[in-house]
Amino acid sequence: MDYTFWDILILFGALGLFLFGMRQMSTSLMNLAGRGLRRILARATGNKVTAILVGVLITSAMQSSSVTTVMVVSFSNAALLTLRESIGVIMGANIGTTTTAWIITLFGFEWSMQQLALPLVGFGFVFSLSKNTQVKNWGGFVVGFALLFIGLEYLKESLPNISDHPEMLEVVQSYTHMGYGSVLLFLLIGTILTLLLQSSSATMAVTLLMCHQGWIPFDLAAAMVLGENIGTTITANIAAFVANIHARRTALAHIWINVVGVLWMLVLFYPFLHLVDLIVSWVEGTDVVGATGTPLGLTVFHMSFNIANVFLLAGFIGLIERSVTRLIPEKQIPPAAPVTRFINENALAYPESAIQALREESRHILLGPVTELVAHALNMHRKFLFQEEGTREVIERSEEVIEVDVDNTYSAKIKELYSDIIAYGIQIHSELKLSEAQVQQLNAILTSDRKAVDAIKRSELMRNNLNLYMGGDNDAMHEQYNSIRRNIAKVLRRIHAIKNDGKTALQQLEDLGQQLQVQDLILGGELDELIISKEIDSRMASSLVNDNHLMKMICGDLIQAAFTLFKEDNDTEPLSS
Repeated sequence: MDYTFWDILILFGALGLFLFGMRQMSTSLMNLAGRGLRRILARATGNKVTAILVGVLITSAMQSSSVTTVMVVSFSNAALLTLRESIGVIMGANIGTTTTAWIITLFGFEWSMQQLALPLVGFGFVFSLSKNTQVKNWGGFVVGFALLFIGLEYLKESLPNISDHPEMLEVVQSYTHMGYGSVLLFLLIGTILTLLLQSSSATMAVTLLMCHQGWIPFDLAAAMVLGENIGTTITANIAAFVANIHARRTALAHIWINVVGVLWMLVLFYPFLHLVDLIVSWVEGTDVVGATGTPLGLTVFHMSFNIANVFLLAGFIGLIERSVTRLIPEKQIPPAAPVTRFINENALAYPESAIQALREESRHILLGPVTELVAHALNMHRKFLFQEEGTREVIERSEEVIEVDVDNTYSAKIKELYSDIIAYGIQIHSELKLSEAQVQQLNAILTSDRKAVDAIKRSELMRNNLNLYMGGDNDAMHEQYNSIRRNIAKVLRRIHAIKNDGKTALQQLEDLGQQLQVQDLILGGELDELIISKEIDSRMASSLVNDNHLMKMICGDLIQAAFTLFKEDNDTEPLSS
């Protein structure tokens, strides 16, 4: 056999040129349309049909299911996508990735791009010199497109010719007559090759070439395609390895979808191949089952399998969601160990996912440690605060002094998280290219975090007077401070209700905020009545005026923070400052 080490290096270089061209195409397209596609991904996935269509669109445009799955993992990590929506997008990505095979089949086999590829590199290079970013990216895309087919041509030329090396064919064919054993073997080969190349499109190109050159028959090439569908899931799982639980569940769902698809296809393997045979025979007039040199048949199989798998599993998205949720349960984080849940390096892949990760982290802190500390500072137990009974009853059940050092608790449970949020915001500003609207979103989130911290500090200022008069024997002051606590409790309860009631709770929160702003002990005459009736003295009156003002500021801070952090999901206008 006259196939030297130098020939192997040329084959390796041809594969590298193909992969480089594909990456250049994908990168240029991401620069051209990435922001728009990410916006579509973040906002247009309300139901499973839309999610699947978005997955098809983005993967077809990006020419890489890996780009889509990594994007989905990043967005899941930032809670821009729910697990159910992510599953739909991944299903669509499996269909969208077949466009690469069609491009290779049509332009690489049906038509020859060899004469056109080099001129395209020249034109693309000229465009890439432009100072206009859009033109420059189009130039990069054209160069990548041309390099992909130059690499494909070299691959075709570098693969040993079967007619010149029949002994090589004998080696391969010795593994092609084992029935389902051969199918499973070549499925494993396809999986391993995709794991090594980290690109199902590259493995698909190699499989198409092997089929075209007559190395393997159509049925075993189809088995390799099934292996590629399993191997490609590793990309999402690598991306999710350092991400949070939502991203890991999304990556596991990707494996679930593709592995289940391969399993049912193995059961119906030969009947499905005969169906593909009928389709290709009708188009080309050529049988494909058991034949070689049929890249069109292989591409039809690739597309029809992924479409069939989506149609079959689309009705089971809820089951997939429940399965991966059980397999990766959420671990409860001890209160004494403040750890960020959403912000991490993985979410910094895109501005949208980074900003949403920051928003989700801020929501978590507002609904969790901030609410808890404000409530405890005002002697309100969370176990009572969020029960269904009325606010007055809740306050009456929470009159014992809660032993809490607000400042130390803030330092232990919140300050570190707040510092991480500020650092992450600075990192987003410095490392990512943000639009003006995104800069405004980022600044608004950081402002909401500051307001949440201000609410804690003001609660601490009120605590001494609260404990003094709540523990005293003056009924009027006792009632007045209970009124202050009721107002803050109403705000905390409305904020907590946003998780379930969304827009309704936000509207109630806005109404409550407006009511509180017009309340005034002095203008309303209530303070005068208490002093004239000698129910309180001037010192008590001074404390009441100051603490009512603090109450309004605490409520205002919490309401502003809630509106900033939740208005995106509920299409609500922010309150005026």
